[in-house]
Formats: sequence, C-alpha cells, structure tokens
Amino acid sequence: MLHLSDEGEEAIDNFVQEAVQDFTLATRAGEDLIRQVVQRYLTDAARPLGPVTIVERELFAPLLAEVRTWICFVPLVNMQVSTRFSVGPAEYVPKETARRYTERFLRRTGAKQNMRYFAETALKGIEESEVSACLQLTFEAHPDAVTMAALHWASNGINLIRAFTSMFYRHGDRAYFGTPSEVTGGLWSSLAFGNALNPSVVMLRQHRHVHRPFVLSREMVSELRAVGFGKLLRMAALPKTQGATATAVWKCLQVVGSSVTHQSHHRGLSDCVFALDHLLSAESSSSAKIAERFAQLLGNNKRERIDYDIRCRRLYHLRSEIVHAGRTDVGEEDRREAESFAVSAAMKMLKMSTRFSKRLELCNHLTGLRFGR
Repeated sequence: MLHLSDEGEEAIDNFVQEAVQDFTLATRAGEDLIRQVVQRYLTDAARPLGPVTIVERELFAPLLAEVRTWICFVPLVNMQVSTRFSVGPAEYVPKETARRYTERFLRRTGAKQNMRYFAETALKGIEESEVSACLQLTFEAHPDAVTMAALHWASNGINLIRAFTSMFYRHGDRAYFGTPSEVTGGLWSSLAFGNALNPSVVMLRQHRHVHRPFVLSREMVSELRAVGFGKLLRMAALPKTQGATATAVWKCLQVVGSSVTHQSHHRGLSDCVFALDHLLSAESSSSAKIAERFAQLLGNNKRERIDYDIRCRRLYHLRSEIVHAGRTDVGEEDRREAESFAVSAAMKMLKMSTRFSKRLELCNHLTGLRFGR
C-alpha cells in the first residue's frame, strides 16, 4: 500500500516518487502512467480524501494488466561483440543477430503494410554502416512505456560496462561506445521492437564515429569478472532499495558510465565527483568530510589514508572551480583520477554491503574511524 497526502500537486508528486520505488511499477509503467492513474483516481473518488489516504496496490492492477513482453534491439555505435554477455535483460549481440531476427519478423508480417513499414525501417536502421552491434532486450512493459523501459535497461547495461573500460582503453575510444540516444548528429537510425500483438518502431539519431571500436571479447569479460563484476551482474535485475548500500553503488557506476560520453574533461570530472558524493555524503557533509571517508574506505594504513585524503580534496577543489568559477582547463589525468576514485570506492563499498546494508550506516562507520588505525 502507498500513502497519498491530500495537499495538492506536490502531494501527488511525492506519491508518484514513492510509487516509482516499486521496481515493478518503475520499469514496466514509469512515472507518466502512474501519474495518470493517480489523477484519474482523485477525479473519480466518490468520497472525500482525508489528510492521508491509503492507496492499495490494486489501484494499478488495470495498468499492469496491459503489460506485455517485448523484444527490442537497440543499435550500438563503435562496439564489436565476439562473445555472449548480458547485464540483466540486456544481451550484447552482433548486428547480424539483430538483422536475422528483424528479417524473420518481416516475413511473418505478410501483407500487413503498417507492420512491413515498421520492420523495413528497423532493418534499414540496423544495417547502417555506423551500427556495429546491438543490445537485445527482453522485458515486460506497458505499450505506452516501451521506449522508456527499453532505454532504461539499455543505459543500465551500457553504463555499467563503460564505467570500467578506462582500465582497458584510452578515453577517446571508450567515449563513443553507446546508444544512439546519447549522441547527436549523423544518420537517422531506429529502435526496433518485435511483439506478436503490437510491434512498433521509434526513431532515434545515430552517431558517425572515427575511433576504433570497443571490443567485447572473451578476454575482456574475464578482465571484468576479475575486478568483481560478477556481483554487479547479479544486481542488474534486482529491485533497487532506497538508502541501500548496493543501490548507491549501482547509481554511482551509472553516473560514471554516463560521464564518459562527455568530450570535455571538466564535465567528466564533475560527474565523477558527483558520483563520489552519492556514495559518501551524509546529511550536511562537507567535501573535507567526504574526502576523509574516502581515505578511510580505500587506505590500508595511515600513509595511504593521508595521500587519498589530499588527492580527494584536490578533486573537490577542482570541481568547485568548475562549477562556481567556470574553469574548463582540466586535464585528462585529473578526469581519470576522479573516475578511478569513484569506481574504486563503489567496488569497496559493494564488498562491505553484506556488513553494512544501509549506506548511511557505512558512512557513519567510516566517520568514526581514525587515520592512525
């Protein structure tokens, strides 16, 4: 059950955010559809609403009854796939796999002209020379929320890998690996859906690239698993609980992964420092306090902790100059350090999440430690 306070639009906003914490509602319907259900409920309510109205989950039953299973191919730029690999419902596949599936779907549509148009448009998009691989997604969603759900799962899968690629590739190569919706310019491509009842296509922009592709190979997967990637993969399709350490880790890595699309180093650094905030900030935490927690988290002795503390404070000072003074002359080394710090802190917190399931508990633990210990 959920609680709806009778205080106007702000109360509805708060209620929707509370409802979105429900993993099923968030990924299958999304905020817009939930808001429509709530607005309709308030309009049709036969009795006056009290200060707090208890809303049963059954309110959303008609919405979820329309949920269907979808198969979706999201074109990828600057990516080559030579081994099977999945992140939750997102599987990386060669473009040939997507092309064969779309051709089979095209044959099944027969004389249905509207279906043929969708399938032909999708096939044309997949066959564009800029598309080098695809993400195959299999998920459940309301027909009106398919695009939102597809891009949610695609971004999750892509950002998680991209957050770790700095240890294997130069920044320029990695920055152009992603979905069409993350970049601008170039050719039109498509997001193609196949469903027995209601197939559809959504048009997105595709990017022209000049860098060598990111190769998702067996060796690359082994490297990822060696840095603790397996536990992250098990988290991919699980509900994300507000305030949980594991949820904070997941969100941090999503921010880091998304940051690599920025061509400017100052924007990339700012995003990665923000990711550290998300991990280690508590109520009214200063940058100095976050740096201390970071040092306690990663440092194995007093000397290491002092070094981490100094370097983390320097990154926060850089971020402050970027945000408040408009500084843009940030080097790639600084950006890489911020990225490395965020990923390292996330993985260390993930290891500690079995002991400290709540993020604030872990932050308070780190605050209570002393540098000399």
